[in-house]
Amino acid sequence: MWRMAGQCDCEHPQHLPAHVVGDDPTYEASVIWLSQQARTILSMDTPMPDVSLMAKLRLALTNSGFAPRGGFDSDAIAVALNLRFGAAFLSSLGIPAKVRTAAGTRWPGRLLGSTAVRGERTPDVLRSLLLTGLVSDGIDGLWGLPREAKARSVPVPRGYGTRRQLGRDLLSVADIEAALRASEGRITVAALRLGVSPSNLAVDMQRQGIRLPLPTVTAKRLGPKLIAAVQGALRAGTPKVEIQKSLGISEWSVQLIELDSPTLRDAHREATIELQRGDHREAILLHRRLHPSAGRSELMSDCTAAFDWLRSFDGKWLEENLPKPKRARNNGRGVRKDWHKADRDCVALVQAAMRAELEKKGRPTRLTATRLLSAAGALTKRPSLLPLTVAETDRCSESQDAFLRRKIAWALNEYLKRHVPISMNQLRRAAGLPPDRLKQHADYIVETATALGLTFDARCALSPL
Repeated sequence: MWRMAGQCDCEHPQHLPAHVVGDDPTYEASVIWLSQQARTILSMDTPMPDVSLMAKLRLALTNSGFAPRGGFDSDAIAVALNLRFGAAFLSSLGIPAKVRTAAGTRWPGRLLGSTAVRGERTPDVLRSLLLTGLVSDGIDGLWGLPREAKARSVPVPRGYGTRRQLGRDLLSVADIEAALRASEGRITVAALRLGVSPSNLAVDMQRQGIRLPLPTVTAKRLGPKLIAAVQGALRAGTPKVEIQKSLGISEWSVQLIELDSPTLRDAHREATIELQRGDHREAILLHRRLHPSAGRSELMSDCTAAFDWLRSFDGKWLEENLPKPKRARNNGRGVRKDWHKADRDCVALVQAAMRAELEKKGRPTRLTATRLLSAAGALTKRPSLLPLTVAETDRCSESQDAFLRRKIAWALNEYLKRHVPISMNQLRRAAGLPPDRLKQHADYIVETATALGLTFDARCALSPL
């Protein structure tokens, strides 16, 4: 299903956006990247290269270390895909969980096999694009991909919050320092000179590591105890929103304290990352203590946030503390099913179903092939595996005419209990058949009724007189 990578300007858009601005940055970047590849492919007017793109992709993956022993390491590729695109994005594309998480699968080798390289088979385009993202910036880069692919970058956790895009150019260090000197260190006056808000100026100073001593008035108003408490909370990784609520301090005052000590910003981020790491590790360990028999899939389902974070930024610890993969005891081929015996058993069940129908005293129901196969449990099996069952089903199933005769015979036997002559109205009710059907079998009705010793009402249309 195609979805938009941005918000449509229509009053009533027909398609929802694939993401909204401010969502998970990894998810948003992945959506934009995939949309760019689609645009590149659809607008490409360059002739196809002489060398197969699948061959280039296979070579690039090999050169990047994904085929250490000649065959593709699908586990390493799965980890790299999750690090590059994120589990949420892969899941939204319908990529199965076994591709993203299962160990021991060999799907990359099947995807990029010799038939795909020779052009005899078209591989899965979506998965091929995702694999391209591991070794190149895009599909256009694969067109002239060098022999050695670039090294993969290791993701780094962002810490508390996300880095928002400014939507403007960052002020230069020279301009900021000149404005601060001209305003004698007053940030509000410097911001007025630069034509920006004090908050924007403070953000630019933080990002460029420029120190601004805490104003004397602000230091006196807050007091040394409150300032020390804010600094300690920042170094401990406490979220800034909680600092403001618990200490009763404004966001601007916290920002001024950070500007007074530029190292506080990095210390806060590192402490936040360590807190996140500890919380996620504790969630995994607690789940293992509460559910010692749970497998990896259950752990991933119950602790999704912790599992995704640790897999992205602390994969070694996660792998060491995950449950061992559950492997089958018998690694060889399973016992072959005895289809000949199963065929004979199904034949017996078909015959039993036929006898049960013919011997019942209630109103007859037709013996169809579907009904008999269903009674034998062979309806979903391949016919070639059960030839005897198919033959017996063909023999035991009833045609429409045979079923009507059996139904009429049952109705006439019911008539014996009434001790009254046969009338068209009473017979159609007993047989559950319309009069025209009864007239089509008039000779059979007369023959059967005579054998049973029944008589006909003189006004009955079926009467032989």
